[in-house]
Amino acid sequence: VSLPSVGRGSYATAINDSGDVAGYGEVRPGGGSMALLWRAPEWQLLPLRGGVGSEYNNLAQRARDVNNLGAVVGTGSRGAFVWSEGRLSLLENIVTDDDWMFSDALQINDAGQILAIGTRASTGFAGLVLLTPPAQ
Repeated sequence: VSLPSVGRGSYATAINDSGDVAGYGEVRPGGGSMALLWRAPEWQLLPLRGGVGSEYNNLAQRARDVNNLGAVVGTGSRGAFVWSEGRLSLLENIVTDDDWMFSDALQINDAGQILAIGTRASTGFAGLVLLTPPAQ
């Protein structure tokens, strides 16, 4: 798999058992980047703000990991995100405790657990947090 030519460079950050590859491409000097997902036979950009052809992808800038179900986690201009089944969600919008802010999502396993970097406003705690989705 060759990485797409995106601006100043492209980087792969994770691969799952099916061969899906998460990564990002730098689109401008100073860190502007777009989250990418390789799902054979092509690369796709994770959702762009305003759709294709608009300004670079600022909500999903760097894809960090992809699980075997194809869910992707990473970071963007508004913090940590998860992208699954074509939908991007910011972690702080899906976690029910409003006291948390998440700056990055580092890993996701097949159970949907996400290892993120979070800050709890009420206590000042900042560090790694394991998020577990509710049982269905």
